[in-house]
Amino acid sequence: MSGKRRSKPDINYWLITVEVLLVELTSWEVLRVIKGPRNDFPAVIGERYNNFIMPKTPVLNHNIGFYLTGYTDGEGCFCVSFSLKKKLLSKLEIRPSFSVSQNSDRREVLDLFRRYFDCGSIRPDRSDKTLKFEVRSLKNLREKVIPHFIKYPLWSSKQKDFEKFSEVCQLMSQKVKRKTILTKIINIAYGMNSGIRKYNREQLLKLI
Repeated sequence: MSGKRRSKPDINYWLITVEVLLVELTSWEVLRVIKGPRNDFPAVIGERYNNFIMPKTPVLNHNIGFYLTGYTDGEGCFCVSFSLKKKLLSKLEIRPSFSVSQNSDRREVLDLFRRYFDCGSIRPDRSDKTLKFEVRSLKNLREKVIPHFIKYPLWSSKQKDFEKFSEVCQLMSQKVKRKTILTKIINIAYGMNSGIRKYNREQLLKLI
């Protein structure tokens, strides 16, 4: 039999293939545990969720981490917003947040995010009639959310937003809010893909 020999996939190919399969199987198993049999969902979803315990097996928990990062790549958002506060010395409140949106019939995924990070809240988003899991606490963002995405990096261009978001949170942790720091935070935030903003960059820079 003539013809070119078919090249064998290298080890990286097989590692990625196995990783993807594990993530898919893990995500299916997690949702199965939360949902339970199809005939009793969503009647017992509250009870199942309350009784659900994050797996202690390192491999399983590891794959849930990849699953949630993948989900964030599609439905998540790292945002730094600003609000004018006359009572503050800087006249400006900085509000970083991490959120994931989903339709109400898929709330169980948001419940998984909340249980995994052990923080945040789930609320209706009136702008698009979805549910949103959101973490606003700077402490939780720095100690729980950011370490997760360092360990399980995003694969899309959203990784750049995360890196800028992480830098803003680090700058905010500094006790002294000097003008130079605030200026840097504003410039970093306006370099992120955060949609339509109430104030433009120049308006905020004039306040500080």
